Amino acid sequence: MPKIFESHGRMRVYTFGQVFVSEVEGPWNIELTQRWIRELGPHVLNLARNGATAGISVFSGSMLCTPESLELIGRASRETAKVVNIVAMAHVATPDVEARDLMQRYFETQARDLYEVRLFEEFGAARNWVEGALLAPRDDLDG
Repeated sequence: MPKIFESHGRMRVYTFGQVFVSEVEGPWNIELTQRWIRELGPHVLNLARNGATAGISVFSGSMLCTPESLELIGRASRETAKVVNIVAMAHVATPDVEARDLMQRYFETQARDLYEVRLFEEFGAARNWVEGALLAPRDDLDG
């Protein structure tokens, strides 16, 4: 019988307005990624009943993920985007978060055709941007 591993890292999910938030302390393994999807999914689907949504992921420690986690995050993002109008995704990570730039490039590539993704160092700036994105036409997110 395969051993079931504990999830590495910590996470918390919540919402405000039409915004879903994940606070994640990495690195991520597949178990943490599965837990993240299970816990965040109902929040996102509930918000979707009221229209467009946006998200903020706050990273600490490390943004590193196992290859299995990356594949699962990509698949979940693509499947969710088919049924939920996500207009923007902000990532918050200070420069000391391990693998920040590498993982941000990966996440931007994965989301290229789904929604705008932007990196911030402060939660307040990320919140302002996603709240603006919810009010703006999709082509006007550069402001």
